Amino acid sequence: LKHHGEFTLGPEMEAQLCQMSPSTMDRLLRPYRCRTKRHSLSTTRPGNLRTSIPTRIFGEHNKREPEFLQIDLVAHCGESTEGFYLTTLDAVDLATGWTELRAVWGKGQERVKAATHEVCIIYRQYSLLRVRRR
Repeated sequence: LKHHGEFTLGPEMEAQLCQMSPSTMDRLLRPYRCRTKRHSLSTTRPGNLRTSIPTRIFGEHNKREPEFLQIDLVAHCGESTEGFYLTTLDAVDLATGWTELRAVWGKGQERVKAATHEVCIIYRQYSLLRVRRR
């Protein structure tokens, strides 16, 4: 924080902080930390569709056959899923390691569809380049 100019400390205070042990810092900060236990948030719920689609875990994937993308949405919503927040569409070809990311404002169908369409166009171009190089 100091390096980025977020706040300034006097030399005396800086020396005291540098000498403080992590356990002492934890003890002094305990009253200011959130009192509720933090749970990781998920913006998706398991449903019938997810269980009806055959999926493979990482170890079952044939690494010699590219052509399949694993796509996920990652929510950047902090401690609450209320309101609008940024999500990242993450597409990975497990066989080659090719990854494409797209920032999506919210989780609206049209925005996610547009981002998925962009990724698929780029992936097709990438696949054609890869085939031509073989």
